[in-house]
Amino acid sequence: MRVVIFTLIGIIAFLGAVSFINKNDKENRIDVNKKGVIALIIALSTTLIYIKYRATVEFYVYFYLSIYLIIVGYIDYKTKNVYSIFNWLTIIIGIWFLIYQKSIGIDISFTIVCVIIYIIFAKLIGYFNMFGDGDTDIFIATSIFVSSISLNTFPLVILLLNMILSNLVLIMFNIKLLDVRKMKFKEQIAFAPSIALSTFILILLLWFQGKLKEKE
Repeated sequence: MRVVIFTLIGIIAFLGAVSFINKNDKENRIDVNKKGVIALIIALSTTLIYIKYRATVEFYVYFYLSIYLIIVGYIDYKTKNVYSIFNWLTIIIGIWFLIYQKSIGIDISFTIVCVIIYIIFAKLIGYFNMFGDGDTDIFIATSIFVSSISLNTFPLVILLLNMILSNLVLIMFNIKLLDVRKMKFKEQIAFAPSIALSTFILILLLWFQGKLKEKE
């Protein structure tokens, strides 16, 4: 029942975010196509998160992260724009999550160091226009959540791996638009969907790794 309720909440949040952009950005009108596919993705991600965390704080946090990734990925796909309001809200929730982890006795000092180094690195890459500002902010916004899962490994490596994997996903799905000689795309490509997919993949792999360690 909880999965159904939160799936509905996720769908409402998604449609609300699209409606918000349509009302506040008259230049980018977003039509929601394939509503059934989007609802299925939300339902699947909600189910997987609930199986992992049940009714815990982590469930609510990673449920939010999944909806955020679906929203920014879809909006960027449709408009080629990343809206900072979603990134800043996610960063605020990520900071709150770190404070919560600290309050229950989890040592977050190493996570914070890794996230700060990653933010500096991401901003440097953004400065040299390798990524757009919005894409850089998505990497930063998701870094806290990904680092929190990868506490038993080396968070900074996982974060850099996410950056590499997202680029590979981007190339794989847009290979026909890639000018190999110039090593650039022939037209503007939405990067947020690739970041969203690579983040989902890495989180699932980290969960699976955690399961294997529990069995040892």
